[in-house]
Amino acid sequence: MRPAAGRTGSASDTITLDTSAPAGTITLAGGQAHATSTPFAVALTFPDDTDGYAIAEGSLDCAAATYTSVTPGATAASTTFPPSSGDGVKTVVACF
Repeated sequence: MRPAAGRTGSASDTITLDTSAPAGTITLAGGQAHATSTPFAVALTFPDDTDGYAIAEGSLDCAAATYTSVTPGATAASTTFPPSSGDGVKTVVACF
């Protein structure tokens, strides 16, 4: 840089590029094969650098999802999830 007064200076910045996708797990209803009531428990695990998670039934656009924040350094979270009504298989997905 050189302003009109003729003095010079410099500036720099750094950034860390992380192109690996976050990994995590989701466990529904305590790992049971069937749930008899709703909402059911959801347990999530993820790396300690995870900022948040989003869950939905069916499919989820991770780029457009609304995320729930997690405590910095946390590796797990728990919540409940209300699936759609009616009996049958429910697919719940998560983004980290």
